[in-house]
Amino acid sequence: MAVLRKPIIAGLFGSAEYEVVNNANVYFGITLLTYPLITLDLISNGILRGAGDSKTPMKISIFMNILNVIFTYLFIHGFNIGVIRFPALGVMGAALGIAAARTTGAVIILIVLLRGSKVIKLNKIRRFKLNKELLKPIFGIGIPASIESLMFNGGKLILQVFIVSMGTAALAANTIANSAANFMNIPGNSLAIAATALVGRYMGRDDTDEAASCLSYTVKLSTILLAVVGGITFIFSTHIGYLFTNNKEIINIVSHILKVNGIAIIIWPISFVLPSGLKGAGDVKYTLATSLIGMWIFRMAFGYILGISLHFGLIGIWFGMYTDWLVRGTLYVIRFKKGKWKNHVVIKRVSA
Repeated sequence: MAVLRKPIIAGLFGSAEYEVVNNANVYFGITLLTYPLITLDLISNGILRGAGDSKTPMKISIFMNILNVIFTYLFIHGFNIGVIRFPALGVMGAALGIAAARTTGAVIILIVLLRGSKVIKLNKIRRFKLNKELLKPIFGIGIPASIESLMFNGGKLILQVFIVSMGTAALAANTIANSAANFMNIPGNSLAIAATALVGRYMGRDDTDEAASCLSYTVKLSTILLAVVGGITFIFSTHIGYLFTNNKEIINIVSHILKVNGIAIIIWPISFVLPSGLKGAGDVKYTLATSLIGMWIFRMAFGYILGISLHFGLIGIWFGMYTDWLVRGTLYVIRFKKGKWKNHVVIKRVSA
């Protein structure tokens, strides 16, 4: 990706303004170096959560995000401390800021695992051999999940190409709306992570009824929380836009998107929290199939028809996304109620 980043960006987003493409090359080139660190961070956090320690990843993530804000601000705008002068780096500074935060987080999480947390410790780090018994469940979960992620994010990338063709204002509004929506959706994402870990642990104990009860409760709780957050977003949709820019056109687009998103977000839990629990049970092939159907048949098709063909613009792309949520959510609810997902257990706990 580092070698081919310029032709990739030019091929996908060549219709964007020169400054946008140039900044994308700079940002992408720097952040690509941190991808191994992201991998280390994600896997390590997953290990700790799966072992029952969710507080340590939370603390490290909070610290990383604080560092990200501080480093990014300083590198973007520059700073003077006595005789030390650091120039303003703009987009390059934004990339360096997140890279510094990711590096720090990866080092901290590795130290935690090497020293040992309350529940688990990494040892024999220099020894490695292929273990067929472990590789089977790892690849059984990992390969379908990787394909799902590849196809899902590939679809989002193509949708981004559609948005670029709408102009710089639409591109900026989409970035702002996504940032705001992701922030508002913190309760949903948190409970999605919890659903995977909790269902996986109950299924490992062969307690399918408790797994179902826990997953149902988690989905209902996330729906209530996101309904509250959605209401707040709807009320303050215009004010949120002003936090990012003074451009009236962009603020107007952002406001419309966030108002609609504030209503549609109540179906997010059945399309994301619910499948997260199904993945925790090992039902990854079903979530893969439904993800492909939702993204490539509904989100892509409706996004193109509404956004491009019928000229609804950016809001049409978002309506295509909501259609995907509704379709996949409906399929997941049917799967959950039929109970076939209970037949998938990744690793069962063996008594000593």
